Amino acid sequence: MIKIKSLFWILLCITFLGCGKQNKKDPLIGHWHAFPSESSPFKTLDILDTLTITDQYILESPYVLFYKRVNRLGKAVLPSEEYSSSERFQLNNDTLTIYDSLERYNYVKSKLTNCILTDRYSEVIIDIRIDKTESGEPFEDSFKKFYSENLYVGRLKTGTPYKDSLMRVFPDSIFIQGFDVLIQIKHIKRLSEELIMKCDETDQPNINIHLGLNVPKEFFDRLRKEIPESIKIHRIVKTKTGDIGLAEF
Repeated sequence: MIKIKSLFWILLCITFLGCGKQNKKDPLIGHWHAFPSESSPFKTLDILDTLTITDQYILESPYVLFYKRVNRLGKAVLPSEEYSSSERFQLNNDTLTIYDSLERYNYVKSKLTNCILTDRYSEVIIDIRIDKTESGEPFEDSFKKFYSENLYVGRLKTGTPYKDSLMRVFPDSIFIQGFDVLIQIKHIKRLSEELIMKCDETDQPNINIHLGLNVPKEFFDRLRKEIPESIKIHRIVKTKTGDIGLAEF
């Protein structure tokens, strides 16, 4: 099992390799959603021929993990908990149940193209909705070609804990999520400096901006002015594949 942090381009290559070899008769191969999602350690499973990837498409998930589908004893296994796999699982039509010593976790098979945008932002507390389809480069290129971080800008999702208290702290009612925390415009400069410090001489720092609906232009212009010119900026768009992609401002 290998833990991957941010290296989406490696993950994508392995996915393609796995898909090229997959056994079409294996009913487990595909994209699976946990239900109810809060009862499982993982929101999604992507089962390939030899690997299972947890939370593969979920931005900001700490659980993007690779699991082999066969253990050292030659037994078929699936992820049950973080860093643990189980030999005990059962498939009933499109419902997959995985058992560990104390719990059982249910997953339902889904069509990835129908849910990938929802999956992408399921761990983000900013309400990001991208309806218009535009041309763009694959999102994984931002981590293959650049040293990248994500900023999410917009209003909070309905049901966000402590939403009323947060709105008193952020009077514009427009929020910025970066480095897994809510920040203010005045923090963008420090965040940018930290990004640059993480880069070596061959890295190009980059920030992907995921923009929600109804963000005032004045707010966005103030944000952009805080990002140094040495950092490349991409805006996130919805591409014809149904997934997110990169576009120039």
